[in-house]
Amino acid sequence: MTFFITTFILSGVGIAAILSRQALKIRKLSDRKLKSKVLLNADFFKKILEYYFVPIYNFWDMKIVPKIYHRGEKTTHRIRLYMLKAERKLLNFTYYIKGKREIKTNGTTSEFIRNLNDKIKK
Repeated sequence: MTFFITTFILSGVGIAAILSRQALKIRKLSDRKLKSKVLLNADFFKKILEYYFVPIYNFWDMKIVPKIYHRGEKTTHRIRLYMLKAERKLLNFTYYIKGKREIKTNGTTSEFIRNLNDKIKK
């Protein structure tokens, strides 16, 4: 832990030394030279923005974001279905515990089938 703290402090001192040296160079420049350097850098950064960041942003906005939303929608829908299934199983379990079981009358125990069998036998 001491190693990391020492490294952090020394890094801060190094960054401060570099920035102070650059600040001294900027103070020595005249206003005219300073403005010309700022204008040159502004052009450079404008070109970087135009040729690199704008296409990356457009690609991100047109291709990646819709896929993220689509995937999120699918995942949300799937989670919702699992929750509904779990809720239905819990409801059936509570009915089972309370004794409200549905007795399924299918096949030969059905009243309709019994009536049919009686009519067939006659």
